[in-house]
Amino acid sequence: MSAPPALRMGVAIGALALAYGYFIYTGENYNLNSRLGLTYALVEEGRLSIDTYHDREGTRTGDKALFEGHYYTDKAIGSSVLAALAYAPLRLVARAAHVDLKPHQWAYLLNLGINALPAAMVGGLMWLLCAALTGETLRSGWAAASIALGTMWWPFSTVLFGHVLAAGFLFGAFLIAWRMREHPMMSRACWRWLLGTLLGWAVITEYTTAPAAAGIGCYVLWVTRRHRTGHGAQAWLTVLAGAALPLGLQLLNNALCFGSPWTNAYHHFARPDIQAGMRHAMVGIGWPRLEVLYYLTVHPVRGLFIQSPVLLAAVAGYAWLLRDVRWRAEGCLSLGLLSAFLLMNAGFVWWTGGASFGPRYLIPMLPFLCLPLAALPRRAFPAVLVLGLISMAQMLMVTAANPLIWNKTIRNFERGLGPSALPWHGVSPIYDHALPALRAGYVQPNLGTYAGLVDWASLVPLGIVLLGAGGWLWWKARAS
Repeated sequence: MSAPPALRMGVAIGALALAYGYFIYTGENYNLNSRLGLTYALVEEGRLSIDTYHDREGTRTGDKALFEGHYYTDKAIGSSVLAALAYAPLRLVARAAHVDLKPHQWAYLLNLGINALPAAMVGGLMWLLCAALTGETLRSGWAAASIALGTMWWPFSTVLFGHVLAAGFLFGAFLIAWRMREHPMMSRACWRWLLGTLLGWAVITEYTTAPAAAGIGCYVLWVTRRHRTGHGAQAWLTVLAGAALPLGLQLLNNALCFGSPWTNAYHHFARPDIQAGMRHAMVGIGWPRLEVLYYLTVHPVRGLFIQSPVLLAAVAGYAWLLRDVRWRAEGCLSLGLLSAFLLMNAGFVWWTGGASFGPRYLIPMLPFLCLPLAALPRRAFPAVLVLGLISMAQMLMVTAANPLIWNKTIRNFERGLGPSALPWHGVSPIYDHALPALRAGYVQPNLGTYAGLVDWASLVPLGIVLLGAGGWLWWKARAS
């Protein structure tokens, strides 16, 4: 007997939320601490400088700007502002209950609220979009799960960086524009305003999403003209009005911190090496380098298709997606985002992503790859199934060990890029770092360890829930 779609969706989102919220990162990471430093400064002190937090245990960071004697986060402010909105009421509740949480516990709660739960919801939305493409619950569900659990989406949903959150904003805006095609109700000004707001928040959460936001804006223009769901300039003005508030917050932050709305933290890095790198071309992004593109795609050190081989199937799926006239515009947008992020990352001076197991700057385009993956013909499903399982297993290893791997070999290579500078052996963050750590019995703190389980045993509850939910969804999808 088939289960109601709402129940199936609820189970899928719940399982993803558990997967993303199961692990508790306890280390100190510059990127994470820089964002949290601004969150705490906003709520605790009512100011934008992180002077109190930039060198304190639990929030110590090297990712900071220095201007006129004050320290500021060097990140776009979106995730910090949203975290502050969550932190303020949680802080009041904790104080009323006389609960004193440690820094990593606060980081976990804030990540759960503004990163993990939205990421799980995006996983559900990917399923809906793929189902609209294929008309099949099973294949579309597996395509969505392969992206949600078989790519960097999983490990980076467990720690409060900005990439997953920004991707969620982009994907939400895209879905609104896509729904405008067939549902006139979605063309109302309130929806266009929301679409613009989501695009604006994406940009002020991760600056690198600006080209993607522009691409989705062009898609909105195509939808409103082709399907006559808006009034041209009026539709665009409503979208821009929605984007004005978040963009205005970032410009105001720049003006208050650095004296000009058009000057941001990238111009005032406290670390000389980063500041020198950012002077390269445009804020550190120059012409793409073929060698870097090779390392970002098929080399074990940062290779997207090595770490998540299911994405090879997604790339192959463009041949079918672009052939479908009904979905050609969406296919072009998805392919354009994949190409743009790869080329942009290949031209970035700090392309490796620092303390990261993978090319994290590519994360914002990952949800859009569910479309070509779902577009593959039925005869390709066994291959997609196998590649998806391999990808999920590899992402589980990284997430369980440590998604923020610091590899000195990679950093030294980053500083002096040369031909064939990295070997194929000894540099894989999965098999040369995560797997040995797991073999040695190290598992990142998680809900299982809080329940008294140790080492590998702490992963058993997560495995039971994911396998149980996955099996039930598979059964119900076949029945439907």
